[in-house]
Amino acid sequence: TVVLARLGELAAGLVDQVTRTGAAVAEAHLGLPGLVDVAAGRLLLAPNLGWRELRPAEHLGGDVLPAGVPLLIDNDANLSAYGVAMAAPGRAAESRTFAYLTGDIGIGAAVVADGRVLTGQHGWAGEIGHVVVEPDGPQCHCGARGCLERYAGKRAVLEAAGLPAGTSGEELAAEAASGYGMPRVAVERAAWALGVALADLVNIVDVGEVVLGEAFAPLMDLLRPGIEEQLRVRTLSRPWNVVRLRSSSAMRAPATTGGAFRALDSVIRDPAGWIVG
Repeated sequence: TVVLARLGELAAGLVDQVTRTGAAVAEAHLGLPGLVDVAAGRLLLAPNLGWRELRPAEHLGGDVLPAGVPLLIDNDANLSAYGVAMAAPGRAAESRTFAYLTGDIGIGAAVVADGRVLTGQHGWAGEIGHVVVEPDGPQCHCGARGCLERYAGKRAVLEAAGLPAGTSGEELAAEAASGYGMPRVAVERAAWALGVALADLVNIVDVGEVVLGEAFAPLMDLLRPGIEEQLRVRTLSRPWNVVRLRSSSAMRAPATTGGAFRALDSVIRDPAGWIVG
């Protein structure tokens, strides 16, 4: 595709810039918003992009990476969660068990337990965007109805708010805070839907913390009351486990950070193997 070809050009330029300094490239990681077959290096489905059955490496262009450097693909939420779970390469952050939500276009999630991202049997865990909030709700790109993405995904919220698709999170927050019009209703509806889905997630996987990704950060003050109300009402363990809700706004591009940390894991495991004699 055109997008992956352009990405290949950018990656090749970055690799050239890095290797000119004498540095070595350990690994490359590509985060994608959909179901990924990690072992086969294959994207199975990305509903919001309209991509299906795709091998990204074949579309990046030739010689993007130096010979012998592996390209690993994963779900972008998994990489983002790993970036949040690590304070630095090889060093875990203070928060080691949490659920992480992305919301750049649709909504994805990852559950981190003791610093490890739980990916499920096939590596497809975390598709919270397609948890059903209302069975008879609006049609989703995945083919089902009433998915969380259709209430709280960025595209859906802007549509419900009556704002252009290119509206930033900061602009949406300002519109929503200015009065009780369509933007405020859309954001409160998103908060309700997020709270319902997150309560289900907490009931199933038992986490005490939920981290909302960078896209949600401008809206945190508006989203928090609605989300916390649903967590309070719907979480069975509420008397013993008050779920902490926070934003990862301090970290820019967490998927990029997570991919870099993952790439450096091999170096940390065997640093002697990277010493050039």
